[in-house]
Amino acid sequence: EHSVWDPSMVTVSDGTMKLNGELTPDGWVTGGVSNHPSTQLYGRWEVRMRADLSADLSYHALLWPKNEIWPPEIDFAESVASKRDDMSVFLHWRRDDGEFAKASTWTKGDFSKWHTVGVEWMPGVVKYLLDGEVWAEARSFTAVPTTPMWLAIQVEAGSCERRTDWGMKPC
Repeated sequence: EHSVWDPSMVTVSDGTMKLNGELTPDGWVTGGVSNHPSTQLYGRWEVRMRADLSADLSYHALLWPKNEIWPPEIDFAESVASKRDDMSVFLHWRRDDGEFAKASTWTKGDFSKWHTVGVEWMPGVVKYLLDGEVWAEARSFTAVPTTPMWLAIQVEAGSCERRTDWGMKPC
């Protein structure tokens, strides 16, 4: 809601893809990529990444449902931390009563330096990976998605607003 994605904000040079963000007179323009429409049910995804320091821009690596109906969603690397000193994961689902639910946790680290983040998704379990090691997991046949999903990696504006919404220390 705080930026517009534009292909010009995605560049590739020397084997590295960069997702950029730029504040223009019309607002923020940011970059994102996905493997849409290629989806799969269960599997393992890993992304080698780092994030520049920014109070304005957040990063997100996630799995999104093929049918485009949210939830479910599996966020396996996401941060609104301007110093890039923590990273969150989220599992979003719809409860049996129709209400939205989520489970999340976070880890400390210097995510301005290169790390490999990932997710391993199987029936009833989601394992979150950092540099090849499982650091958190969710186990639930109710919460874990059973619909094919595709990978998205994106940069968004609005970190300060999201921090406030989440009850965190403002920028």
